[in-house]
Amino acid sequence: MPLYTYVVQETNEEFEKLFKWPPPARLIHPNGTVALRLGVELTARMSQSWTVEGVTSIGGIHGAYDPGLGQRVYSEKQRDKILDAKGFVRESDLPKHFVADREDAANAANKKQANRADELWDLMIEHKCDKDATTTTDGLEAVWDSFTPAKDVWNNPDKYEY
Repeated sequence: MPLYTYVVQETNEEFEKLFKWPPPARLIHPNGTVALRLGVELTARMSQSWTVEGVTSIGGIHGAYDPGLGQRVYSEKQRDKILDAKGFVRESDLPKHFVADREDAANAANKKQANRADELWDLMIEHKCDKDATTTTDGLEAVWDSFTPAKDVWNNPDKYEY
């Protein structure tokens, strides 16, 4: 249904009302004054799409909500403007294997972290720090001295990048 704008003659107050076709030319405002129709504010939802020549329509005249952008988009041209304004890059503009390469790099980093966690757990078992009841301060210090490179960083700062 179209949304029509009406204006109260005495106060020039505008308000909107939904009506099926044909809408009344005059309304009685809730305060009792007469209101005249100004025009259509929004068009009715239609099953067919209207497009502007040279612009690809998305979702018809009402557009489509793009969850990646967080807003309704009406054309590819508008989507491109929003992407540029937000600093986003279309996936089609990325290098050929960009996503797969990033996924491989993330998997390699996760594997490295998992191996490091296993190394820490093995050290804890070796120094009997795997159970809270039997953990000693000496055992914890031995684990951290061998697991963390603090002493090596102190003695060889050029070896590590910051």
